[in-house]
Amino acid sequence: MMAQSACVLIESDGEKFTPYFTGINKVKFRNKLADESYCIGGVLSKDSYLNQNNIISTALASGASAIHPGYGFLSENPGFAALCQKNGIAFIGPSDKVISKMGDKDMARKTMIEAGVPVIPGSSLIEDLTQAVEEAKRIGFPLLIKARSGGGGRGIRLVKSAEEFEQNYNMATQEALSAFGDGMVYMEKYLKHVKHIEMQILADNYGNVLCLGERDCSVQRKNQKLIEESPAVLIPEETRRKMMEVSAKAAAAANYTGAGTIEYLYDKDGNFYFMEMNTRLQVEHPVTEMITGIDLVKWQIRIAAGLKLNIPQDAITFDNHAIECRINAEKVHQGIYRASGGKIEMLHIPGGPQVRFDTAIYHGYTVPPFYDSMIGKLIVSAKTRDEAIRKMKAALCELIIEGVEHNAEFQMELLSSEEFENATYTTDLLAEGYSKLERSAVSNETLDELTVTCPRCKNTLTSSELLNWLNVCPYCRYHFRINTRQRLRWICDKDSFVEIDKELESTNIINFPGYDKKLENARLESAESDAVICGFGTIGGVETAIFVMEPYFMMGSMGSVVGEKITRLFEAAREKNKPVVGFTVSGGARMQEGILSLMQMAKTSGAVKLHSDAGNLFICVLTDPTTGGVTASFAMEADIIISEPFALIGFAGPRVIEQTIKKKLPSGFQRAEFLLERGFIDEIVDRRNLKTYITQVLKLHIKTDNN
Repeated sequence: MMAQSACVLIESDGEKFTPYFTGINKVKFRNKLADESYCIGGVLSKDSYLNQNNIISTALASGASAIHPGYGFLSENPGFAALCQKNGIAFIGPSDKVISKMGDKDMARKTMIEAGVPVIPGSSLIEDLTQAVEEAKRIGFPLLIKARSGGGGRGIRLVKSAEEFEQNYNMATQEALSAFGDGMVYMEKYLKHVKHIEMQILADNYGNVLCLGERDCSVQRKNQKLIEESPAVLIPEETRRKMMEVSAKAAAAANYTGAGTIEYLYDKDGNFYFMEMNTRLQVEHPVTEMITGIDLVKWQIRIAAGLKLNIPQDAITFDNHAIECRINAEKVHQGIYRASGGKIEMLHIPGGPQVRFDTAIYHGYTVPPFYDSMIGKLIVSAKTRDEAIRKMKAALCELIIEGVEHNAEFQMELLSSEEFENATYTTDLLAEGYSKLERSAVSNETLDELTVTCPRCKNTLTSSELLNWLNVCPYCRYHFRINTRQRLRWICDKDSFVEIDKELESTNIINFPGYDKKLENARLESAESDAVICGFGTIGGVETAIFVMEPYFMMGSMGSVVGEKITRLFEAAREKNKPVVGFTVSGGARMQEGILSLMQMAKTSGAVKLHSDAGNLFICVLTDPTTGGVTASFAMEADIIISEPFALIGFAGPRVIEQTIKKKLPSGFQRAEFLLERGFIDEIVDRRNLKTYITQVLKLHIKTDNN
């Protein structure tokens, strides 16, 4: 399929930060089997794997005649499929029209209904809250609100009662808009104690459709699959044949070509309902390959090249049993799942007949924080299910990955559970936060620890869970407020930060009534002398001037001492030719200091200007909320302006603005996502990735200076 070479690999630059793509860079990567490899952009997916122009440019420059999109990023993007066609490049997958039709969950449901495929009771697209309430009454609770453009387990909210419906509906539409750029949702009846069964199909350009049987993908956490197996042992043969026939009919109705899956929910009464169609290769495709002997990737390429399927349906047999365990770089302990990164210091891959490990990792590989946590897929096959389980356990014991924490031990526990051994497990096996497997390991001390309800998604979190995730909700990415010392511990290299001007403290300069008491209470509440900490430390080995504003000292309000400290820090950084990294949080100027407080805006702005004129870098991270004088002065004068997700950023608050202009503000106004779209900030970065991101920018700046 390649005009000039057998295989061309495209990658983001995983070793050095490349913020802007300026051309096709041919680079050499270690331990790669491709004939050629090209860098297509920076480590963030939007700069590389989602950058359609860069990928098409690379394909044209390398002479590639086809693009295989894999099973992530642009693999289900109709615009990208159309762009390939426009540039004379074969997209190895279905047409853009089919991707659009089946990617639109509402349209997919309608297509399946017309084809006679049973679907889950539900609604069409919801236009507004009034319609949503009426449809919810008709469907009944519990129900699921699902994003039309959702995928990968995202964009789904479970609503258990009418009392919690309105709030969940509003959050679902906002989340859908934020995640997929499409706020439209629909609803389905929530089916409990069901299995997630998917049928693998292949279809060519001549109307031939082949069904390669089913996979049981019911072991899931937060709608993300962990274990897949085939065949699904509890499905009667008659039901299996019917599902295969219906799946072939569904693919034909959609005019589908290539490899794809039809996904169903299968209940305890033997009923099955269409859920969605994945118009791409699935992560778990090796399970089907192991039991049928058919190479799905090879056939995708053959179909895209115009070849006919030459395999009759009755030639498909399922003589073996196959299991896949997803190996994720994460710590799994007592119901807490924390992503793990780092350098792989030792790697031993299991081997033997019908044992397969699909991975890109190698000894010395560094697991980055930018993508999905899956680092490998362990697949085994044997004559019987019991033999396959034993073989998988042996393979998991043989798998050695040192340097990053991973979930192989947890997978072993899942395989040993009664529910898995007797195949009665359903999608809610791990749905309770603490799984049945983990409850016995949870001590009374852990159960009695402090719990917090996330204000955004309403999930209950333990204090240790929050600590492990840097005070970020693992379910919805809500960023809890943190104090300056926590921030410094997480952003600076260990024991590197040295504070300056600690002795500076605010006083009641204009004898404002009650201000002395306010200052005393603020010092007690925050354990800090004022609303900012300044000093020098290293971030990723780069010496940096750092200031962090304290939310628990009068909400980070800006008084004369705050302005003085920040000004002195910029002056010291300018003398040393060091970059400045600042973290802002503020409720505005400190009116108890009158004009002296307002003067700090001009004072700090002047210090930033002199620092910049000397050729030094200033990075500012805006946290929730950053408002008033801080926003108007140094916060928005940085060379690179970063925000944490969902942060409120502005001068006056939305309510004040609405009352002043007498108009309704657009949805999401003054939130980070709204401002990023309109160019007011440069990037939104999750707190868990901030240190890595800032380190890369700092090192790039140093390299540029040296050049």
